[in-house]
This record gives sequence, structure tokens and C-alpha cells, in this order.
Amino acid sequence: MTTNLYGEILKAVNCAGNSIMVIEADGSISWVDNEFENLWSCSLSRFRKIVGNNVFASRWNQGMAEALESCFQTREPGSFILLWLPDENTRKYIKTTLTPIIGPEGSALRIIALSNDITSYKEAEDTLYNKQDNLLTTMDYLEQANNMLEQQRQEIEQQRQSLEQEKAKADKLLLNVLPFEIAHQLSKKGYVTPKKFKKVSVMFADFVGFSQVALSYDIKEFIHALGFYFEKFDNITSSRFIEKIKTIGDCYMCVGGIPRKNNSHAFDTVIAALEIQQLVEQVADECQQPTLPIWRLRIGIHTGSVIAGVIGKKKFAYDVWGDTVNVASRMEASGRAGMVNISQTTYERIKDFFKCFYRGKIPIKGLGEVNMYFVERILPEYSEDDCGIVPNAKFRKYLASL
Repeated sequence: MTTNLYGEILKAVNCAGNSIMVIEADGSISWVDNEFENLWSCSLSRFRKIVGNNVFASRWNQGMAEALESCFQTREPGSFILLWLPDENTRKYIKTTLTPIIGPEGSALRIIALSNDITSYKEAEDTLYNKQDNLLTTMDYLEQANNMLEQQRQEIEQQRQSLEQEKAKADKLLLNVLPFEIAHQLSKKGYVTPKKFKKVSVMFADFVGFSQVALSYDIKEFIHALGFYFEKFDNITSSRFIEKIKTIGDCYMCVGGIPRKNNSHAFDTVIAALEIQQLVEQVADECQQPTLPIWRLRIGIHTGSVIAGVIGKKKFAYDVWGDTVNVASRMEASGRAGMVNISQTTYERIKDFFKCFYRGKIPIKGLGEVNMYFVERILPEYSEDDCGIVPNAKFRKYLASL
């Protein structure tokens, strides 16, 4: 990909109020982006004086040091939240997400740390709790002092308006991390009841040879490229009413048919998968460089039942569980670069509208031999384009009737 394109992606990251730092195996910070000083309200040299030159052995904050050390040792992503006080006049809550870069021998070479300011969310949360406590206190007082009813009623109304304003801010923040229906339920009730979905389609997409790709790129260009792909995937899945669940390193997970049930989820998910593969392959054809590896993608889809709900009390996350998730992950792992690999269950739902190639019974760890199919394209009689990616009016009418 071109340097100009990576520059545009970096601008997008900075506009989002994020900052990136690179931490080496010896615990030293080797690189930060231009947004670092704005986010942390101090220079890199001042940051090192506070935290220490070796972040793994930092005594300044045990939770931060443990999270960094765990990420490097286990080679698994992680995160931590700091109350950051660079000077007596500055107070920030900063969340940092950690992604390890794995070398060809399987060891972690460095950590990419993406930080963002969540102070407004924390302050809104604290204010909301304080307002609720004040309201309860006021209501108790009203029961004991009827002669002050009118005065207290006015105070309650003022408190209510203030709470609504703070609640609106909190709701807006929740919508950034949760589906609308889930955020609404959490806002109204304070909790979300786990729900079973009998039929959904789970998709996993994973870049092939990710560690080698990461090592071959400049750190900044690599981060920008990964962000570029995930942003494009978000646009495609949201246009098909598919709910993105999470990204884990280079793995992208989404589900069709939640949180709003529908009968077109298998079609929607397969079409989105074909669009995503077309995007990745097109970028590879247009932007490949002889000295750099090509970004290629494996995609796996399985249709079945899941349980969906919210985990966490403060750091909310909408997630899904069940064997369907595990099978979908195995579909991806057993797939092939540039192809969409689906299970027998998904195939039975979409076979009349897509051209599929039967792969046979493929052995999967823990599941035995499983029927798998590659989806090549939408059948010509249901496709609007020559590539078989865009459904035509006849196909769209059928999907709308489901």
C-alpha cells in the first residue's frame, strides 16, 4: 500500500484521539506517534521519568507492569486502565490495548500499545452514580417532611433533568461499544439478560502468515494497514446488518442474526464474506510490492445456535458463546487463503443461490471429519455483477421476504 494511504490512515487514528507506542523486548519504548504528547499531557522523556525506562519492571504502577509482562510472556493481547497524573493540574483516565508482535520462532518481539482517553466516560459514570444517590436521599427526605413537598418536588425535577443529560452522555458512549438494542436495555434496566439464538451465522476472518507480514512492514505502516482493513470490514458487515463482535490481534469476528433475529443471516454473512475477500484480493493485486508479503485472508462460516450477552460491569462487551463459535473458528482455520469456507449447516441454507465447491470430509481436531464447502460466487441468475458478489433485484426480493 502507498505511503500516502498510510498517512491518511494515521490521520484517522489521531483524529479519533488515540496514540500508539511501540515497546521492545527489553521494556524500552522505541517509538511513539505525534499524538502521544496530547494524549499523555507530557513529553516522552517526562513519561519515561515517571514510568521508568523498563516498563516491564516499572514500580510506578503494578497493574500496568503486570499487564505488559503478561502480554509479552503469553503472546496474548491484553489491556489496562491508568489514572494518569502527569502534573498537579492534570487528571486523566487512559485505557491502553496491547497487541504482541510474534516472531518466526513463536516468541514476542515487541508490543504495539494503542491508548485512548476515557476520562469523559469515567467522569460521566461517576456523576451519574452521584446524581442517583442524591435523588434517593431526596426521596427519603420527602417522605419525612410533607410540609416541604413543593420545594422538594422542584429540586427533584432539577435533579431529573440533570440525570437525563448525564444519562444521554453515557448512552452515547455505550453505543460506541454495544449494539443499539443492548445499549438501550442496559441503559433502562442496568443489566442485560443473556439470550439464546437458535439460528445465527458466525464468521471468522484471519490474515494468513500474520506474524511474517508484521515483521516485513515498518511499524507505523503495518498498524495503519491493519486499521485500514478492519475499517473496511466494519463498513461491509454493517451494511449487511451483521454485528461485529470483536477483533483479536489480526482475527475479525462477526455474527449475522443478532441482536435482532432474522432469517437471512446465512445469506447476509456469506455475501459479506465474498465482499471482504474481493476487497483483500483487489488490494493485493493493486498494491503488492516485490519486497513485501501480500495480505491474504482466510474466512470460515458456520450456522447454528449461540448464547449472546454482555460481560463485565464497567468495561462492557457484547459477546457470544457456544459450540457454533468454536466450529466457525475451525472453519476459518481449515480454510484457504482467498476463499470462503463454510460448514454443511451453512451450505444447506444457501446452496440454491450460490456456486459452491464440495471439499469433502475434512478432519478437524475435536470434531472428527466434517463436510466443508468453498463458496465461489452468487449464481449468475441471482447476481448483478460478473464476479458474482452483488445480489440482483430477484435475489434481494427473496431476501426481503425471509
